[in-house]
Formats: sequence, structure tokens, C-alpha cells
Amino acid sequence: MAQDERTRQRLKLLIMIRVIVLSLLLAVTFFLGTIKQVLPVSSAMLHLIYAVIIIMYCLSVVYTLLLKKEKYFSLNIYTQLIVDIGLISFLVYLTGSIGGNYSLLYTLVIIYSSIFLGRKGTLVIASLSSIAYVMVLELEYFNITPPLFSTNREHYIEASDISLRIIVHVLSFYIVAFLASFVVEQEKKTRSLLEEKESAFNQLD
Repeated sequence: MAQDERTRQRLKLLIMIRVIVLSLLLAVTFFLGTIKQVLPVSSAMLHLIYAVIIIMYCLSVVYTLLLKKEKYFSLNIYTQLIVDIGLISFLVYLTGSIGGNYSLLYTLVIIYSSIFLGRKGTLVIASLSSIAYVMVLELEYFNITPPLFSTNREHYIEASDISLRIIVHVLSFYIVAFLASFVVEQEKKTRSLLEEKESAFNQLD
């Protein structure tokens, strides 16, 4: 019961943080919409961003409702993680996947996934992040997906540059997954030992 309550509190905190981030993104998007005479931001792009933000707000309500049932905790966790990977992939695509640095946000998802999942689950999230990033990168490189934002790519990007970026990111995802899960496992072992010693002291009293 204590573990379930701890998980519920962590999920609630995660939902609150996401809502705050979405609110900041909404404010920035609205600001860009008001000064689109200065910045080349199309109305179609703004509408797409607004739609994604509204969908994320609605999903946050669903996440909150799922907190009432402990049997939906696993579904809640995996749904939030997968949707966050999709949201980051959209942000990477929106800002130009080849030249942008928003791909580092994948590591945040991997780190907080280790809090809820074990090592295997964290490695699964790292794998999904790798697949999502490679797909976004390859789709932009081969011009399969039209760019939503001008990245001023006037020079030719070689395939070796794309391969190097993919290797570096995928390796970093798995390294972060191993390190984060190791730290969380050590923290759990320490907490378990402390609880056992506290129980032993209580029995002595």
C-alpha cells in the first residue's frame, strides 16, 4: 500500500509538471502568433501546435482520472511515457530534427521512466526513444516529411553526418538508461535496508 501511494504521488507530480510545461509552451506559441509579422511563423503551424497542446491537456485529465484506480497504474505510466516520446518527436520535427538540439529531451523521459519502471522497462523506453528519433531524422533527411519550420539548411548534409548523429544519440540513450536505473535500484535497496532496520528497532523497543 505504501508503494502504491508513493507511485500515485509521483504520477501526480509528473502530471502537474507536464501541465506547467504545456502552459509555458502555450504562452510562447501565443506570443509567436502575435508577432508573426516579425518571425516567419505560419498560421497552419500555430494551429497544429495549438491542437497538440489541447490534446495533451485532455490526456492530462485522463491521466488524473486513472490515478483513482491502482490497477491502472502500469497503463498510466506507459501511456504517459509513450505520449511524451511522441510529443518530443513532434517538437524535434517541428524545429528541424537534423540541426536541432531538442533531441536531448528524450533523455529526460528515460531518466524519469527509471523511477517507475525497472531496468528492463527503462531499456524499453530507451529503445522506443531511439526508434522515434531515428524515424524523425531519416524522414526529414530523405524529404519524406515536409519541413514545418525553416531550418536554413543551405549546405548538403552527408549520410555519414546522419549516421554519426544517430550513433551518438542512441548510445547516449542506453547509457542514460543504464545509469539511471542503477541509481534508482541502489536507492530502493537502501530504502529497503533502512525499513528493515527500523522494523528491527521497533521490535527491540
